Amino acid sequence: MHGESLAAELLANSDFTNAYSNSQFWKSKISRAQMLNLFSWQHLNHALATNRITNDRLRLSIENDYEQPNNQAFRKVRDAFGRPTDSLSINELHRLLAQGVTGVLEAANELFPDIGAFTEVIGARYYARSTANAYFSFGLSSGFGPHNDDHDVIVMQIEGRKSWRFFGTKEKSTMATVDDIKQPIEENVSEILILNEGDVLFIPKGTWHDVVAINEPSLHLTISVVYPTVADYVQWLLAQHKYELPYQDIKLSNDVLDSLAKKSAGFFAAAINTESIATFLDSYYAQYAAFRVQPSFPHLNRPQVGDFFRRVPFTAREVTLIDDSSKEHVILALGKKHTLNRCEFRVFSNLYHDRSVSTDDLLGLAEADMGWSDINIALEKLLDYGLISKSIRSSTSQ
Repeated sequence: MHGESLAAELLANSDFTNAYSNSQFWKSKISRAQMLNLFSWQHLNHALATNRITNDRLRLSIENDYEQPNNQAFRKVRDAFGRPTDSLSINELHRLLAQGVTGVLEAANELFPDIGAFTEVIGARYYARSTANAYFSFGLSSGFGPHNDDHDVIVMQIEGRKSWRFFGTKEKSTMATVDDIKQPIEENVSEILILNEGDVLFIPKGTWHDVVAINEPSLHLTISVVYPTVADYVQWLLAQHKYELPYQDIKLSNDVLDSLAKKSAGFFAAAINTESIATFLDSYYAQYAAFRVQPSFPHLNRPQVGDFFRRVPFTAREVTLIDDSSKEHVILALGKKHTLNRCEFRVFSNLYHDRSVSTDDLLGLAEADMGWSDINIALEKLLDYGLISKSIRSSTSQ
């Protein structure tokens, strides 16, 4: 797929991978022909014309005003069955864009398979959640004002040009982050980059920037690369010890405060360790799908010769059983507990989220007490559980 090819081209660039590893800003060019295969004005027009686009899929923004353009473009209506929904007025959308409003088609990877393939490859390479938004504008305005993102971002300028303003301080001349400045002002603008068609950026998490239209049609994609944070870990940690120190009331008196400060320091010193963080990461990634389950009509969930399979979850954590006499395996995946028999667990354990496995490879799992018919039934069950998916590809770019 075009998305896989473009992701492979990006990941083959050692300058990009080094910049990514070191959280350093990076700018270069990448195949625009591949970009246009990924997304273009034609893709956008098709999406708006053939999908029911509601305000949770498309949002509109102009600096210092988010509510008004969305209220103007989307009308509260009822569908053919009388159910409340909202409806996008294309004419109003055109008018707002002409006035300088920026449009954002969110989670474009869910609408376009090539963009989905791109985010899957990036997510698999960096063991991160990845999604893509499409931004389009026509006027002279900033879409969101100075801001930073709470995740890493890859930007691809597909059509037209866009002005990106970055901020600096005396200590850091440009590309200032939230570590350098808490809220930038106009005087802090230190660099202005005009992105042209085919340009690609890597913007590390927390970098202050402002994106301004320059009175011409502009279309770009942003690829988000999202990791769990220390805040996520601390929240998880407190939940694991809910009825211990985190449950204790804080009452105002000097002796209690002093005692509680010491207890809190001791609690975190004991609770935070490498093993705890590893367990948290397993639990965190077990909540999310690495990619979406693919429909396989007309064969439904029946494995066929020549099929390929992939795990849907990033990871799955096996839950310790008090009584293991049942020989069943309980795993935590996609935010739920699933009980797998021995064969199902063995098949699941030999599948991966970042590459596909063929039925021929799975035949190698057959044993004296577990033949192909057992593996076939196990595959059907795992498909029913939503833990695996059929794949049309034999592999994913690493």
